[in-house]
Amino acid sequence: MYNVEVLNGWMDPSMNKFLIALITLGTIVSPANANNTEKISGDLYTQHQTLWNAIKSVGVKTYLNPPGCEVLKTKDVAGMYFPNEGKLIICQDNYDHKKGRVRVNWTANDLDTLRHEAHHLVQDCAIGKFGDGYTSKLFKDEALANFIKKSGMNTSEVNDIVEEYIRMKYEPEHIMMELEAYAAARAVTPNLIAQKVIEFCSPKSP
Repeated sequence: MYNVEVLNGWMDPSMNKFLIALITLGTIVSPANANNTEKISGDLYTQHQTLWNAIKSVGVKTYLNPPGCEVLKTKDVAGMYFPNEGKLIICQDNYDHKKGRVRVNWTANDLDTLRHEAHHLVQDCAIGKFGDGYTSKLFKDEALANFIKKSGMNTSEVNDIVEEYIRMKYEPEHIMMELEAYAAARAVTPNLIAQKVIEFCSPKSP
C-alpha cells in the first residue's frame, strides 16, 4: 500500500486524485521479465539506435558519457534531459572516464535510461517546443494511473520513486511526470518512442 504518512500534507488535489485512481485499480504486479534480462542484440539494439537518431534529428543536443558523468554516477544518475536547453545526456554503466573515449557495450539499464530521458523530451515537446522549459505529462490522473499499472511497475517501485522525489523537493506535477517516464521506459518500445519524438518534436511548419 502507498505510504500515506510520507504523502500526507504534501499531495495537491491532482496528485491525490491520481493516487486514489492507482489504488482503485488494484495491486500492481510486476511481470516475470521486469528486470530487463532480454539480450541486448539484433533488433532491440537497432531500435534504440533508431531512437537515438530520432532524438538527434529533431535538433536535440545529445551527449554520450560527457565530462561530469563520473560525478553524476556517484549520485546514481544515469542520464538527464534538460528542458531549458534541449540537451540530453547518457552516462553508461560500464564507461570509465579514466580510460578515455573507449566504446563500451550498452547495458539494459543504459537502454532503459535512454527510453526514460527520451520520454522526458516528448513531455517537453507536449507544450510549445523542446528547449523552451515548458513540459507536461501526456496522461491525466486516472489515465496515468492505468498506464503505470499496465507498465508492470509494482507498488514498492512507485512508493520509492515518489518518496525519492519528495526528498529532492520536486513538485507533485513533476513527480507524476517522472512516474510517467519510468512507466514509458518500462512499457513502450524504443521504436514507438522514436515515432513520438518525431511527431511531437519536429519543427512545425509556419
